[in-house]
Formats: sequence, C-alpha cells, structure tokens
Amino acid sequence: MSGNLGDVYHEPADPASYGTAWKLWDATGEKKEKITEYLQGEDAYTLHKPARRHFPRNVTYADNIDESWQTDLSDFQSLKKDNDGFSYILCVIDVFSRFAWAVPLKDKSAPSIIKGFQTIFKTTDRRPTRLFSDKGKEYINKTFQKFLKENNITYIHTHNPDIKCSIVERWQRTIKSKLFKRFTYTEKYRYVDGLLDDIVDAYNHTFHRSIKMRPVDVTPDRILSRMDFYMFLPSNASPEVYPDNTTCHFKTELEQRMDLHGHWQAALIELHYPNTIAPVVQGDNDISLVTDNIIDTVSARPGSFNSTFEFLTAIENALKALADDSGKETKYFVLLPDQRLRFLPFDVDEKTKVHFSPRLALQLGLPHAGPYPANEEICGVKPIDISLGVPSQMFIYMDVLEEQIVGHTRAPLLRTVPVDTKAQYGSMTVVHFDHPIYFDLRTKSFDTLEIYIKDHAGRNVPFDFGTTMTRQDHITEYYLRQAGGGQYYAGSSYQKGHGIGSWLGGLLRTVLPLLKSGATAVGREAARAGAHVLADVASGDPIADSAKRHAGEAVQNLKRRAAAAMSGSGRSIKRKRLAPKRHSAAKARSRRSHTPDYFTCQWIVLSPLANFDSATTIELEAPGVGYAYLDPAHMLLYIKQKIVNADGSDITAADNSDATLVNYGLHAQFCQIDASINGTVISQSSMTYPWRAYIEAFLNYDKAAKDTHLQQRMWHEDTAGHHDSLDSNQNLGLAWRRSRTKLSREFEMMGPLHLDICNTDRLLLNNCTLRVKLTRSRDAFALMITEKIKLLDVKLYVRRVNISPSVLLAHAQAPEKSPAKYPVNRVDIKTVTIAQGMHSRTIDNLFMNQLPQRVIIGFVDTRAYNGDYGRNPYNFQHFHLNYLQLHVDGQAVPSHPLTSDFSKDLYMECYNTLFSGTGIHWKDEGNGISWSDYPKGNTLFVFDLSPDLSASEPHWNLQRQGTMRLDLRFAEPLAQPINCVVYAEFQNLIEIDKDRNVIVDYSV
Repeated sequence: MSGNLGDVYHEPADPASYGTAWKLWDATGEKKEKITEYLQGEDAYTLHKPARRHFPRNVTYADNIDESWQTDLSDFQSLKKDNDGFSYILCVIDVFSRFAWAVPLKDKSAPSIIKGFQTIFKTTDRRPTRLFSDKGKEYINKTFQKFLKENNITYIHTHNPDIKCSIVERWQRTIKSKLFKRFTYTEKYRYVDGLLDDIVDAYNHTFHRSIKMRPVDVTPDRILSRMDFYMFLPSNASPEVYPDNTTCHFKTELEQRMDLHGHWQAALIELHYPNTIAPVVQGDNDISLVTDNIIDTVSARPGSFNSTFEFLTAIENALKALADDSGKETKYFVLLPDQRLRFLPFDVDEKTKVHFSPRLALQLGLPHAGPYPANEEICGVKPIDISLGVPSQMFIYMDVLEEQIVGHTRAPLLRTVPVDTKAQYGSMTVVHFDHPIYFDLRTKSFDTLEIYIKDHAGRNVPFDFGTTMTRQDHITEYYLRQAGGGQYYAGSSYQKGHGIGSWLGGLLRTVLPLLKSGATAVGREAARAGAHVLADVASGDPIADSAKRHAGEAVQNLKRRAAAAMSGSGRSIKRKRLAPKRHSAAKARSRRSHTPDYFTCQWIVLSPLANFDSATTIELEAPGVGYAYLDPAHMLLYIKQKIVNADGSDITAADNSDATLVNYGLHAQFCQIDASINGTVISQSSMTYPWRAYIEAFLNYDKAAKDTHLQQRMWHEDTAGHHDSLDSNQNLGLAWRRSRTKLSREFEMMGPLHLDICNTDRLLLNNCTLRVKLTRSRDAFALMITEKIKLLDVKLYVRRVNISPSVLLAHAQAPEKSPAKYPVNRVDIKTVTIAQGMHSRTIDNLFMNQLPQRVIIGFVDTRAYNGDYGRNPYNFQHFHLNYLQLHVDGQAVPSHPLTSDFSKDLYMECYNTLFSGTGIHWKDEGNGISWSDYPKGNTLFVFDLSPDLSASEPHWNLQRQGTMRLDLRFAEPLAQPINCVVYAEFQNLIEIDKDRNVIVDYSV
C-alpha cells in the first residue's frame, strides 16, 4: 500500500502528486485512514501544509477560451544557482478553461517577459483577447505594452499594489507548493530539467472543481456543452413534423440533440407575438335566462370584431336567439352617448332572471354578472370595452423546465408576459426582458422543445392567426464558479482595488528605514495615522491632503522614538525581563486588548426639540456625524405619562373614573409618525399610524410575545366580543391596562417605531440626520372616555455605531460610483367609508400603478375610527360579510371568492387567510388568534399577492404595475356606516448619494 501511494504522490507528472488526501484517494482508491496515516509520515506533506489567509481579490470571468488571461511572476532568485541562472517563473493562466503555462526566465526585463509570451504563443498557437496583471513594472513598461498592441491584446491591470489577480495567484501557489514538496523529498532544488513541465502538465490534466472538468478537456468543440447560448423558437418552425402546431401551443424539433452537463437554467429573453388575440372566446360569451331552474343559454359569436358596432350586433343576435324572436324587429338595448349600454326589459314574467358570463359582463360595462330581473332595465356602469376580454398577461410554459408553483397547481412556468391590450389588431409586439428570471432544467438531454402560451385561467391564448417566437437563454453553473462570480472590469486601463491596505501601506514606506527592528512602533504609528486620516475623510477633508499631513506627523514621531532608542533615554530604555518567557503570549493579548476598537456602539438619548406639554406634534432629531452610523432598526421611543381629568387635575377615587388607554397604547396616541433623512420625508402621511402599528403587532407576534415584551408598549388584548365594553369583569384586557393607569398613576411605555426605515437591517450612512415627528391623536381615540392624557417625559433611544476605519473609508469612496441602497417594505393604509344600509360595495382603483405584495383588510365602525368615547378603534368586526374578492389587474384573488356565513360559524376560509397570507402556513408558529375569537372583533383578511407567496420572505419580486378592485357583499344591510381599512405592503427603495441627498421611488 505504502509503495503504491508513494509512487503516485512523488511522481510530478501525476495529477495527484503532492496534492490533497482527497486527490490521492481518487487516484489510488486506498482507504482514507491509510492515506491520512501515510501523509502524516511524509515531510513533503506535513512541512508544506499551507496556512489559510483571506485577502481581497478582484473578481473576473470570461465568455470563451482565450478571452481573458491572467499573468504574474514568481520569484525564485534564491534557487538560480541550481537552475542555470533562471530566477523567475512566468505564470500564465486562461480564465475560462484554467489551462496554465509556466516559463522559466533569467530576469524580469521586458525582453525576457516578451520572450516568455512568444514561447507560449508559438507552442500552443493561442493568444488572449485581454491580459490581466498587477501593476508590476515588468508589465506596464512601454516595450511590453507595444508588444501587446502589436498582437491586438487589451491590457488591464489593478491599480492597488496589494490587490492581485486571484486565479493566477492560485496557480502560483500550486506551482510553489508542488515544487517545494518535491525539493523536500529529493533534497535537490533543480526544476528546469523537466520537473516544472511535469507539474504544469499534471495541473492541466487535473479535474478542477471550479469548472467541473480538466483544463485540457475545455476545447472549442466542447464549448457548447459548457457555455451559455440562445435558442429562437418560432411557432411555425417544424410544420412537416408537427402539423398540429398553433400560435399558442407548438413543438419544435431541434437541429441536434442537446446533451448538457452541469447545472443548467433557462430564461425567456424575448417574445414576439401577434396582436390577434380574440377578445371574445367560447365559455366567456354566454347569456342565460333562468326560470324555475330551467336554463336557456345562448352564446355570442366568439372571435375578433372590427368595431364596437360589429360586437353589439353579435350580442343582439344572441339575445334574439335567446328570446326566440327570430324575424322580429325587437330592440334589446340602447347605446347611451357615454358609450354605456342600457338593456331593455324582456317580455317575460318576474321570476325570470338573466345571467352573463363574467368576462362578457365586464366587456359590456355591467356592474356584475348577475342574476338580474329579466323584466327590468339593466344599466351599465362603465362604457363598453371589447379589449377587456383580452387577457392582461400571458403565461409561457416550456416542457423541459422544473415545475414551479403557479396558483393552486404546479407547472413548468418560463415567464409571465404583459399583454398590450391597446395595440393595433394584426401588428406584432416584441417584449424584451433586460432582467431574465432563470429556472432549472428538468432534463439535460432533449431534442424537442414544447411551448405553451396560456391565460390566467389555464386556457390557450386565443390567437386568431400569426406566428409567435420565443428566445431562450440557457446558462450553466460554470460561470458562477469562476473566481466567486461577478464581472471583469473592461473599458478601463486598470482595475481599482478596495480596502485600506494600499494607500496606508504606501504612507509608511518612507518611515520603515528609520527603525530596522521597530515593527511594533511602526504598526502603532500606522494605526494612529490611518485613524486620523479616516476621521478627516469622514469630516469632508480631501484624502490626499490629509494623508500627506499625517504621514509627516508619523515620520516625526518615529524619528523621535528612534533617537530615544539609540540614546538609551526615555521610555524606550531596555529593561530586564521580569516575567518568564512563557508569559509573552499573555502580554501580547493584554497589549492588544488596549488598542482602539473601531467597531463599537453607544446608545444616545434624544429629547424633544421643543416643549411638548400641550403640543400636538413632537419632534426628535438624531444628528448625523462623520465617524458613526445610525441604526434605525433599534430605535426605541420612551414615554412617561398619566391620565388626568379634563381640567388637568389628578383623578381621585371620588371621581369614580374608569379611564385607561386602548390596547397598544404606546402607538394609539399618535395618529401619524413621520421620518425624514436630511430633510427629505421618507414616510407616507395618511394619518393611519395606529392601525398600522396594531395590525403589525396583532399578526406578527405569538401569545408568548404578547404576554411579555409587548406589555412594555401597553399591549394587553381586549377580551374577544367585548372590545367596546368598559366593564372590567367582561373586558380583561381593559382591566389590566386600567390597573396600570388608574387614579392618575404615572406609567411608562417603551418600544420600537412602526416605520418603514425601522424595518431595514442596514445602518444609516454617516452624516445623515434622522428626524422623527410625532403627531398626537385625539384623546377620545386613545382613551375611549372623557379624560385626557398628560405627557411627562418623551425620549428617543438611538443606537450609534462606530465603524471600523477600512469600512468607513470604503463607504466614503463607494457613493462616488453608486448611491447607497436601502430596500424597504413600504406600508400604505387606505380607508374607504361604506354608507349605512348598503348590501354591497365595489371599491375601484383601490391601488393604482405599483401593486402591493400583501393586502390586509378589516372593517371598523366609522364612529370608532374617528375617535368616539366608548368605542374601540381596533374592534374589527365582520358586519355579516358573506362575499369578498380582490381583482388584481383583472385577475381574481383568490380565484374563488371568500364566502362566509358568520351567523352559522362558517368562516374557515376567511380564518385561514391569517396564516396563508402571513407566511405561517403550517409552521410551528402562531399569532394567538383562535378560531372562536376570530369573528369577535378580530376579523381580518390577509392576502399574499406575490407570485411565489414570498411576501414574508426577505427576497424581492419584480415590481408589478396595474390596478386593484375590491368587491364586498353583506348578508344584511349595514346598520351603521363602517370604514374599510386596507393595509398594503410594497417593496421599494431608498437611495442616498455621495452628497447625502435622499431619493425614493414612491410618492410621499
């Protein structure tokens, strides 16, 4: 066994030689225990085991063989006597294939470097399009640059001397590791007699995890199986093989069978489709008369129409057939001047009802599909619009994809595509996606591709004629593994590095000769000078001026220390060691513990900018500073107050007062909280802050949280069914809050703010001032009784983070290229009043333009909403709602309306939305709302509108545009006016540029 392992391990030409235990196991098949035992006895292995250090490296990838090479020189001057005067090894590697070369050089002059590259070009007949290197003089000189231009090679180098080309550096490490392991084994230091060639050949025949193959196997005839490519699939491409192909469902036979390897994905890049979608289709064109369960149904002619008149003629013919009035000149409807239809009564008895298909009713402008009394007039509420029959979006499916969740089923969805419903009939529309969405392939071997184009109901999109064409992009995991992923920097003659190392290192190169053994002193002086420069930069001073100034200070300080050391004076006098040598590590640790810590935090306490005793608004400001960042996510509002009589006097037992706060009292007493950064308001003003805070706490926290830390915010739920009760025996939540506040007792509350910026996990850039404005609610809203609230103290706790110098410097430079981005879940609350006596209500244009990711709907008594003594503003009642459905850009959500009968305890689908809409689903989580308590003041309806039910997840979805409508029906006429409260979440972005200007992509 040992002999076999040794033959492999010490053979330089073997790909497993001087490698890891895993490579040795792969080459020999020996047991891992034996391999480990063997390697532990090999000096070549144990003496050269590398230390793992992480350095910043530039990221690069290439699109093809020889598209990008990287190069660097390895210094072997110490071995030149053993290698005929060769002092350097020119290391070169192709980024795409990882194919490498190594050429010995006697010096690093430009002619030697050129000769090395000419050797590579001649022996392999290959040359790169781009060459990457560090900023070594051997590469940036005029002679070598002229050589590159003559060979049409674009040269790119790093600007920072401490930042290298990552891939060629890894190749250099491999060369040195294998060479010195061989030197240890043979005790000889010669590599020019074939050893270097054997190592290079072994490297190129070694399987690479990054590209999933050997470099020698990456050849032009195999690129197709490793790189990305495009496919154009017209619907009429294979008529002789698949004569049944249609515009919306077609199968294409590929020119050759695809046999892919690795991790492949597909995306739709472009779609060409004809604007010939029929607005009237079979199944959506029915008109029915129903009498005593006898149904007569006719269908209007399906297809496309040249004009509204032609469409109305088809409707009239259908009605004529339905009424059996053939040959009669009967008029069935009147087209009003505003293009609304008024249907005239049928000559039938009063029991007969007329129904329309939902899509047809929408096109005819009717309020709903029916039933309508057939012997009465039916008047449209909107102008007739045939285009409403065209689907607003198309769903593109491809058979070779992994299935995704689409609605209530799974299907190989490739992309949803918006439809231009206003385009001219017969024209072609081209939709190009700048940001493709990739999906995994289900199979890697196929010779046909099948495309389906369907509408939201899963039916084929009814094209009258024309040809569709899709363009797919396939991309493999190959690129994602190259140097960590990411793009190379093209178009510039150098690549910028990042980090503090470069300029701070250069700052001290002039002072290093002063102290030959003064590494500790220089290090401390470097840190001190660097910190001073960073502080100047943070305050706005030019970095060059500051660096020059503090470099001079550092030089003078080190000179003084050097002089003191040489003269034997001052604190630098050498003293006899008092502690044993074994304690030196402990001393080192102690010294390190006293060095400045540049990543710390502190809490600052802010007071109102003005007197708040009787003010309706309270403003607090956290000023921005240059050396620290603010943490909005951990802001805490503290309030101390008491409840007093209307005249301001303290409440006594003789007053017999039951005054206390409504639930979640910390937030109930502010109708609006505005946040601004550097004077730019980033919150939306809707005066609905209490409902936002209550809904978020109500649905986000389980019972354990509500019984503990939420009580800091005066949370104690009202007893279900007794929200409006002031009787402590009935409403236990009110009784608990009353015990905290009775007889003008002073009480405290503390908690975070329910603001968009407070829900991000990112720190606010330095020099950004954050201001919070609190607008107080009416006392009648927060108290449910005639007393009033007296504020005693208001404070805002803000966490300020002191950032490490390297991060602070990087952040000072980064906004020069791109603004800082803060993704936020923006919340907007809209309220709509529904009048007393209403049976139903349709709320059009609930939201327009950007569509929300999640919607929460609840209903409260209008008097409680406006702040009425004795009524709880958080009493979300059902008001005998028996029908609820959202229409998001014309698509019903859910696909079947929520129907309930609360009088019979039939509301399970409604109750389930508390979990399906909040991301709980079937997890081991909850929100403390039981099924029996749901209809008793806790009735909320939650809808996750994201395409992958990810409204509760951290990732973002594509922003969708459209309109939203809400349809409501009640089993009984409303006994009083109510307010429909709609809570909506949107995904938006706040940006802060280099000048600390704030930009938002929404209206405030």
